[in-house]
Order: sequence, then structure tokens, then C-alpha cells
Amino acid sequence: MKVRSMLIFLMMLAMGLAGCLDDDDSDSDASDDENDDSVGLDMYGFEMDDHPDAVTSSDNDQLVVVTMTMGEDIEFPSEVQVELTVDGYSMEVCEYSSSGDGSDVDGPKCYYSVSNDGGEDSQWEAGETITIGEVETNYCESSCNLQVEIRDGETEALRGETLTGTAE
Repeated sequence: MKVRSMLIFLMMLAMGLAGCLDDDDSDSDASDDENDDSVGLDMYGFEMDDHPDAVTSSDNDQLVVVTMTMGEDIEFPSEVQVELTVDGYSMEVCEYSSSGDGSDVDGPKCYYSVSNDGGEDSQWEAGETITIGEVETNYCESSCNLQVEIRDGETEALRGETLTGTAE
């Protein structure tokens, strides 16, 4: 009888604790999601290629083009922040150039502009590219290694993976 009473007691104790751990785990997962600094790493895709024009010793070269390969439309410039790192040195936040060539950007810095392929002027759509270039500074005199991050313009959360490539 004592064994049976002991088993019933242990079973009731276990039933009282059932679910306690599950609730803690789900709260932990929710807080991890809230603290995540990425927006749609799996929802946005980008590819980076060397710009067709060669880099020179001037301070106004076009360096790379970035193509959105997948994702919802992103509004320029409010929803886009472009960050550039050259040869592993400090990151630069590039300014949006509505003129497309950086002439409307106060240098020295980098700029980005959209190359519309028939889409709306204020939207970056899948299949469209942006150009990243120099304004009054010579980031790349010859071949250089670049890292580009596309971030949300308001939250600065990363959209997609960090892109790496070479400007030549």
C-alpha cells in the first residue's frame, strides 16, 4: 500500500510540474525573436558583382552593382541603408543619390543609386540593381575587397546576407 501511495504522490507531483518547462522555453524563444537584429535574412536575396567600369586613381569611381534577387519591394531611400567596408577597414554608410552618379551627395563618402529597369522610381524590386560608388574619396585605386550590407533604413536590421566581392 505504501508503494502505491508513493507512486500516486510522485505521479501527481510530476503532473503539477508538466508544462512549466514548456512555458519557459516558449517565452525564451519569443524574447530571442524580439532581440533578433535581422529582418528577413531568408526573405531577401542579393548578389554583388564588380561594376563594368574599372576602378582608377580618381575619387568618383563606380565600384559594384548589387541586384535584389528575391524579396518584397523596398522604398528608396527611407527603407534602405547601404553599408560599405573596403579591404576590411572601417564601415561607411553610403548616401542615396537620386541623380544616379553621386553628384548630389556631399562627399567624401560613398553613394548608392538605383538602376530602374522599367519599375517605379521609388521602389527597389527583385531583378533591379543599385550601383555603389565613390564621392570625393578614393576607396579603391586598384583592385580592392568589399563587403556590402543592405539594412532596413529605419531599424538598421540586416536584410539578407553580407555580400563580399572585389572591385577591379
